[in-house]
Amino acid sequence: MVGEPGGRDAADTLRSRTVSPWPSGVRHTARHHTLVHLTGDFDNTSLQVIQELFPWRYVTRCESEIVVWPLGTTWVSHHPAATVLRGRFDVRDLEAVQAAHPGRAVSHDGDLITVWPLLPTGTGRQASPEEEAR
Repeated sequence: MVGEPGGRDAADTLRSRTVSPWPSGVRHTARHHTLVHLTGDFDNTSLQVIQELFPWRYVTRCESEIVVWPLGTTWVSHHPAATVLRGRFDVRDLEAVQAAHPGRAVSHDGDLITVWPLLPTGTGRQASPEEEAR
């Protein structure tokens, strides 16, 4: 919640750190509102470091990426080409997820945010999961 320790107002503390809080191996860091996207050479120890830094946040690792999801996130499910988030989100959270996934469609329906698969080149429409699997 806004104004609580670790809440949306605390997101600015990420900006004020003088020493990097991130584990070794980080090559790139991008912050979009309360979403943080790290790219680098990571292992499970790297994920644990981030989870210890942000115990109130939902954090996932997929190979060379670690994502600290928006503050209201309570659950994340990764599918072959899509990602589904459940939680309490506002417009800034939707914009942050969109900014972290350029070129991908992102939708918000109640307590769900879905990051859809990339569009196949030249089709002008969204790919179905079956098409993505091919």
